[in-house]
Amino acid sequence: MKATRSSFLLLATVAAVSATWVYWHPTEADSQSESKPVASASSGVSPERPAVTRPEVAPPHGDGTGTTLDQRADVARISARFEQSRRCYFAQAEADTMKSVIRSCKDLARLPYAQAQFASCSADLDKNESTLQELKHDLDGCTGDESTARHYYEATKAAALRGNADAQACYVQSIFQSNGTGLAYSPQDVDDYRRDTPRYISDGLARGDWRIVSLLARGGHDDGLSLLPLVTKDDAYIQYVMNRLLQLGAEGTYAQYLGRSIQMDFLSPGITTPPPLTQQQVATGIAEAQSLYRKSFDRKPLLDRAPIACPGG
Repeated sequence: MKATRSSFLLLATVAAVSATWVYWHPTEADSQSESKPVASASSGVSPERPAVTRPEVAPPHGDGTGTTLDQRADVARISARFEQSRRCYFAQAEADTMKSVIRSCKDLARLPYAQAQFASCSADLDKNESTLQELKHDLDGCTGDESTARHYYEATKAAALRGNADAQACYVQSIFQSNGTGLAYSPQDVDDYRRDTPRYISDGLARGDWRIVSLLARGGHDDGLSLLPLVTKDDAYIQYVMNRLLQLGAEGTYAQYLGRSIQMDFLSPGITTPPPLTQQQVATGIAEAQSLYRKSFDRKPLLDRAPIACPGG
């Protein structure tokens, strides 16, 4: 790995959209004009922060400039389909989990050596049965295959293409599964992901979307289900910059957790290996994180926990 790297190494892995990183790259003029000092490699990275006035939330579908009524109606329809499918998908997932919990508890009743465990879980059986009935009631409003992983994926993909920020975050995360089994992506699905995801990442960083930062910070690792490593290449430097960016926007115990995690994952040597990053990369990564922070994130509310990329409906 080279000693210094561009802050836009992330999208440099995808040549078709490398130009989108130019906006973010701190030029020499930018560096000279910045009044805040760059923290040292051992710094906790806590520059002065302007007062937060109000959350800045980008419109999920753009401002509608230059679009026709029919186009805006199409965007609204596809976004509504995404929201409905997301609600049904997560309700189905929760119902499947509850069914499994109830079944496992009842199975214990037939095992003489597991009566203590059965006594413990049976105390919650009535509550769990009631929850399951509520979920089934919610699913009554889901028609056809709306609750399936494939339908949810297709609805998410369509809404993301039309600029829905929530759909874009879910698509970048790319966790679509049923009972723990990930969706089988076609070669076209993979090609589409490689093509579209870098733009969604760039747009998310431009609007100050912490969900995108959180995904990049952990490299997309979700038991091998996420497609994100196809774009980020599991690059340690990208993850380091994004963890530093999260640290700049965090407070309290979450900020402390990030500090410990950064030290362990990026700055400490292994038993027989050096630290993943050189000292030059560490210092450059801090500067790049600060530049991104000042451009799009410094007026966002502080984070007290890890952002959830794609919460359930």
